[in-house]
Amino acid sequence: MVEILSAALPGASLVMSENHGKRTPDTMEIGHFFMAINPAYFRPAGAFEETVDELIDDLHATKPVDAAQPVMVAGEPEDKISAERQVKGIPIPPGLRETIRKLAAETGAPFLLD
Repeated sequence: MVEILSAALPGASLVMSENHGKRTPDTMEIGHFFMAINPAYFRPAGAFEETVDELIDDLHATKPVDAAQPVMVAGEPEDKISAERQVKGIPIPPGLRETIRKLAAETGAPFLLD
């Protein structure tokens, strides 16, 4: 359904197409689809949110395949990484660090990533 709405509907190339992203030169042939749904049109106010909260609780209660990796829902991995990076900073691969160091030296900008 995602492929139909975000590729076929706007006329972008399908992911499985032989020439995906190469049919139209100078484009990536990427499509987008956005949908907004007001749950209040379908259910009483707050009922949808309660059901989603229940679903999230049920997912969290699911026994994980690996005890070291608890079951998470959308957004939780990103929240976890954000919290870690608030404490430890954002990792920069050595190659990128060296490229930035060279650019700083070439332009006379201070290198502040040490």
